[in-house]
Amino acid sequence: MSLQFESPLISYPLMLQQYLRLNNAIEQFTADAIAHDPKVFRSGRSDIRHVVERHLYFALVADQKLYEYFVAAQTGVALPDMNDLSIWGRQIAPYFRDARPTFESQNWRSRCLRYLHQLHSRPRVQVEGCEDGHPRILFLVLHPKFVRYLKPIADALCLPYGFLTIDDPETFRHLAELGFPRVHIRTNAEWPLLNKLANRMVGFKWRRGLFDGWILKLNALKRVFRTTSLSCIVVPEGNADIYELVNQAAKAAGLPTLCVQQGWAPFVHPGFRNMSYDRMCMWGQRFADLLSPHNPGERFVVTGNHMIVCEPQGNISKRRAVAFFLQNGAHWITERTWRSMLEFIELASREFPENEIRVREHPGEPLQPDDEARLKALPNVRLMSPATSPLVEVLSGCRVAVAMNSTVILEAAASGIVPLILDVNGFGPYHPDIASDNAAVEVTSFCAACRELTRLMLDDAYYASFAQPLDDVRGGLFPKNGDEALQAIVAEIRDLSWQGAA
Repeated sequence: MSLQFESPLISYPLMLQQYLRLNNAIEQFTADAIAHDPKVFRSGRSDIRHVVERHLYFALVADQKLYEYFVAAQTGVALPDMNDLSIWGRQIAPYFRDARPTFESQNWRSRCLRYLHQLHSRPRVQVEGCEDGHPRILFLVLHPKFVRYLKPIADALCLPYGFLTIDDPETFRHLAELGFPRVHIRTNAEWPLLNKLANRMVGFKWRRGLFDGWILKLNALKRVFRTTSLSCIVVPEGNADIYELVNQAAKAAGLPTLCVQQGWAPFVHPGFRNMSYDRMCMWGQRFADLLSPHNPGERFVVTGNHMIVCEPQGNISKRRAVAFFLQNGAHWITERTWRSMLEFIELASREFPENEIRVREHPGEPLQPDDEARLKALPNVRLMSPATSPLVEVLSGCRVAVAMNSTVILEAAASGIVPLILDVNGFGPYHPDIASDNAAVEVTSFCAACRELTRLMLDDAYYASFAQPLDDVRGGLFPKNGDEALQAIVAEIRDLSWQGAA
């Protein structure tokens, strides 16, 4: 297999350095904000500090202008104008040059007005398709992929449930089209009115705090949760700002929360730190061990992954397909990297014309029409959409799974498939580092990827050498799968719901 790529490593040269600095800067920012004003993130007994940290992470991790500011600060060139950065970027950029942002002080009248403003949130609740109109369990969903992931759990509970959306009418409409029980909470409908009302009441201007919107959402959710007959709230992933906001609101209402692991990140960023759900169902102990140092207050329970089928390598001759898992929308994938990935798929298609080449786009980033047409033109390439092709189907009969920083690296290993990990973005080895366990192949260039794919496809003895390492890592990653994992997760939710109803 021969193909010449422009460089062995295609990445933003300071991406990893900026990524790690960003994570630290976010936590330093919230610490400095609290030092300036101990109540800046508080509303009653609730605290949105970790909501803010998650919000800042996801708002800034793909911010190209902030990356350019970091590069300028590191290389000594003229710094870009801070005013060109987003409101969130302006809070974090000073840390890149070893400085601190300026925190505003407010007089007592502004503090009082802000407090009154935060109290007057007016949530609107829409309940449709729920049994008796009163679900006991709510499953928070932000995207159709989470609906697909949580639906088997919800059905196996045999308890009245509903899918919860918050300020997300699009996902709510999707649930309605599917006919699933659903609850929508609209928290921000009155914000413009409240601003005008406050100005009229007091007769002078006042500034809202940067994070008052989150406190408004928090108080709105508290009002809803305190007036319902809920016994438990379930969230997937656990790393987004809205998950932590629901967690804080539920605690204030005396409701237990449970988080179900849905994916994995190669770095423990702020979204996976300082978690405090009543329970978190983990795929395997290895994941819990990686998160525990960053989450001393979290209770991790190993329940497995109900959406995969674990199996040994088995008969090699029956493994003939190659699966490519795309992450075309990820900010750390440059245009050159993306084009090289498409060339790699084309090369594999030509080199192995008798083998099916499966391509799965990222659930949140559909292929662009031109790229889709380019792949469809290849005779042995099969596009498998996440919306119509379950992961089990994509992995069935696969010999090699090619991916960058995707969770499917681990799910493929659990299915007896050798992952080919493309470390071509400058982030370093994938974690957990199963390549060091000889349960995967990791390369730092597309040229090396071509060589390794050829060897994995044609050298049966080499391929078979991964069988035992794959078996060894499976126990730490996914000790339970399928129905066994499903029942384990359901048991944890039922246990919490009984406590919440007591």
